Amino acid sequence: VRDRLEAVGGGPVEAARRRRGVAVDRERCAGERRRPEGAFVHPRARIGKPAAIAREHLDKAEMALLRGDAEAVARHAEEARASAARAVEIAPAELVGLTNLSEALRLLGRNEEALSFAERAMLAAPQLAGPAWVRARLLESLGRVDEARAFYESAATHPVDRRAESDARRDLFRLAYARKDF
Repeated sequence: VRDRLEAVGGGPVEAARRRRGVAVDRERCAGERRRPEGAFVHPRARIGKPAAIAREHLDKAEMALLRGDAEAVARHAEEARASAARAVEIAPAELVGLTNLSEALRLLGRNEEALSFAERAMLAAPQLAGPAWVRARLLESLGRVDEARAFYESAATHPVDRRAESDARRDLFRLAYARKDF
């Protein structure tokens, strides 16, 4: 059967498309899977590549920060900011893009802007503790320690999401130690 289909001009996919009356452009579709025009694509799927690029640059910036390489931190943070900004343009209420953009802005020293995106991330996912921890970290860097402490406690004692608990508890202890409040 396959040999007959190949002789007629294509494989089983092309034969099925001919039966349905769908034209096949072999050069355009060579090895690619395409969605029909106008098909719904979830925002999370559309921001996949920019979000992944932003995360990769954020990881590289964190490694450069540990090495003490300020130029590499700035370069990677700026690349992450650009990619995360594209992700936020595509899906303004998606948590991944908002937190990546907030983190990139924090690394660039633009803490007020970063705080606004962290607040948007909290609104996008109030059921998660991570955005509360990110917000607390930014508030602390802005010198608003009492507000930061409240958000650290919120993240550390979140009733459902325990992923940020250890980071929040570590930061709460660090704050208490700095203030001699233990």
